[in-house]
Amino acid sequence: MNSSARRLYLSVAVKLLFLIALVALAAVLLASLGGGDGQREQAATADPWRLEVDWTQIPAGERRQLQWPDGREIWIYRRLSGEADRLKQRPAAQLHDPDSRHSRQPEGISPLWRSRHPEIFVFHPYETRRGCRVRLVAEQAEFVDACHGARFDSAGRLLKDSGVAQQQNLAVPDYELIGERRLRLQPPGN
Repeated sequence: MNSSARRLYLSVAVKLLFLIALVALAAVLLASLGGGDGQREQAATADPWRLEVDWTQIPAGERRQLQWPDGREIWIYRRLSGEADRLKQRPAAQLHDPDSRHSRQPEGISPLWRSRHPEIFVFHPYETRRGCRVRLVAEQAEFVDACHGARFDSAGRLLKDSGVAQQQNLAVPDYELIGERRLRLQPPGN
């Protein structure tokens, strides 16, 4: 192959590569302009502080563990059938802070369930005095901490006959319900 043929070959090859790169760039730009609900969902899930969960996928009587980007845990507990009614019927005399006046929780949370929906409880699984992690005792639908032996009902309310006076109800992070099946956790401090 002589030098003029080689130059022609290289010229055509470079132009073809440039054209392919231009088409790929145009495809990316068009896809980014497409928008729609799929892109809004991707943008929402791209923010690691805005976690979304389909809470109906959690079996009744069990919990799902999530983690904030800073390492703190959040649990979503799905209550058993009839558990919300039992919470409503618990006498206030059995609770340390029955109206949740001294608890960390967002506005608009029902003090009976300490939740935006009676079927679920979203909370930080640490007691408030020393930060001891609680564990679920499924048979009693309670949470217990190992440091003080404090017991919390399935709404995270401290039972009066357990723990120490300085403890509070379990903390509830801010979240919102999205439709009938999903919830979205909000970043701390929102």
